[in-house]
Amino acid sequence: MFKNYINNLENNVSFFVNAGRKEEVREKYPLVSRETVEFFIKNAPNNNLKYLNWQCKILNAKQALKEEINDVIQLFYKYNSQLEKKDINQYEVSDFTNLRDKLFEIKEKSDFKRGKDKDKYQLDTACEYEVVYESENYKVLLIKNKAAAVHFGHDSKWCISMKNQAYFENYDSNNVVFFYILFEGDKIAVAVQRDINNEIISEDWYNSSDQIIDPPTDNEINEIASIIKSKSKAQPKSLLAKLSSKEISQEELEKLYNDAKKNSDQNYKTNIYTKIINLNDSSDFAVEILNKIYNDIGSSFKSFDVDLIEAICSNKNANPYILKLTFEAIKKEKNDYVKALPALAENLQTPIEILTELFKSYNEHFSIKWRILRNPNVTENLLEILSKDEESSIRHAVAMHSTTSPDTLKELSKEDDLTSTVIRNPNVTTDLLEILSRDKRDFIRHEVAININTPANILKELSKDENPEIRMDVAENRVTPYEILIELSKDEIPEIRMAVERKLNRRKDYEEYESQKTAADNPSTRPLEPFYTNYDYIDQTPGQREKDRSGPGGGLYHGKMDKYKSVKDFINKDRKRKRKKRKLALLLIGGKIV
Repeated sequence: MFKNYINNLENNVSFFVNAGRKEEVREKYPLVSRETVEFFIKNAPNNNLKYLNWQCKILNAKQALKEEINDVIQLFYKYNSQLEKKDINQYEVSDFTNLRDKLFEIKEKSDFKRGKDKDKYQLDTACEYEVVYESENYKVLLIKNKAAAVHFGHDSKWCISMKNQAYFENYDSNNVVFFYILFEGDKIAVAVQRDINNEIISEDWYNSSDQIIDPPTDNEINEIASIIKSKSKAQPKSLLAKLSSKEISQEELEKLYNDAKKNSDQNYKTNIYTKIINLNDSSDFAVEILNKIYNDIGSSFKSFDVDLIEAICSNKNANPYILKLTFEAIKKEKNDYVKALPALAENLQTPIEILTELFKSYNEHFSIKWRILRNPNVTENLLEILSKDEESSIRHAVAMHSTTSPDTLKELSKEDDLTSTVIRNPNVTTDLLEILSRDKRDFIRHEVAININTPANILKELSKDENPEIRMDVAENRVTPYEILIELSKDEIPEIRMAVERKLNRRKDYEEYESQKTAADNPSTRPLEPFYTNYDYIDQTPGQREKDRSGPGGGLYHGKMDKYKSVKDFINKDRKRKRKKRKLALLLIGGKIV
């Protein structure tokens, strides 16, 4: 019990610390979008946000995309013990590229020792590029595919020229166009970010060390910069950019899938498959492509990245049978693909037997249990099992769940910290409310008194409660019957009598408004006063009242009066006038309510 208390305390402290970090980085880096911050938080190692500020700093400096920054953080978390500087904040923006290369070098050595294939990218795809400018000093290439980015980017530290990573695809998906400027002894990369209409958002120049630089100052470079801008606008969107913006056609989607399937680079194939799955298109053709991808994955499950498996598990159009096969494959791989299971637990297509087995097999994973609770398909039987979980937050979520059975709620009500939550549940029974209405604890009776599902006979008993606060709760409950309110209007406590008076006045005003609205809807009914009186009549001077005619169309509207607004505004103004008059009367007698 004490251990659970300490764990819950640590979780609460961590929650508030992390929430503080989120607000801090949003204020410090306003250009970093909320979606990007949430991406970093979702992928934070061990749910710790101590790297968040550094990640936003690197992104704000335009040193890399969020995916690349996230990869560096994941590797740093795993291999920082092998680095000289073990605190991420010791690395400046200018150190990012060297840190990235060092971490990937450590990872490759580690993979080699464990017998893993390095799976180098094979340039079996033809380089696609266009020479857009050439002179004695410079040659400018428009880069059209990854093969060209790798081939012409050799000996540089540009991430898009890395053979094993999918950074080129990430930029391509964001509608970025790349140009390489080749000259004697060195090269420059220009990244042009475009919006969904191909309008240029930004243009960044990088030296071969992957550091942002200002464009060189000479007339020829100015001419090259002008050509780059015009070519960038004219260059059509890539298939990946169309896929990301959900503008891709059936033919283009099929071409993208076939190109990925034929490609020998497993990283490229995984990246494209993941993006297609995340499209979440429910059309027959898209589902057909999904089934082809599932068949490809099934034949070589272990060779695919966990992000692809997670995309399958979270796809809302996934076939339940495919999800079942995926779960069976994940179980065989033990802990390698556990990260994908929370998405499977939350997917509406996941069969209930898989949800049950998920809980039984991975009971120690809080995130899986929490996602099961968020799934609308969770059954009463599974909720009953979860109600006995050792985590108090899980039991609390069960007490709030709209599917929880009355019997389970009754058991949970015996736990002091959950009783109030059980009372608020719409499935709570009248018998249980009656039992709890006699509880000795005031806060329990308070919850019963304010509950709109509490029946009239229980409210009547609570209206006689010795605690005046409970009687006040009954008076303010919007479903309290008229007869009970009349009894409470004779209460010895002045505040309770005033609460009842306000409640009765509100009901009277509402009934008056409804009756006049009904009359206004019926053209054969002649509305009675004050409907014909101008709704702003009270605010007018005697002279204005003589000039304005009675009836709809007078006052502020001048012939364009909305009949419903006329009634509603008059009643609201009349109500405010009565309240003002009542407050004035109270002030005149010394502020005492009698």
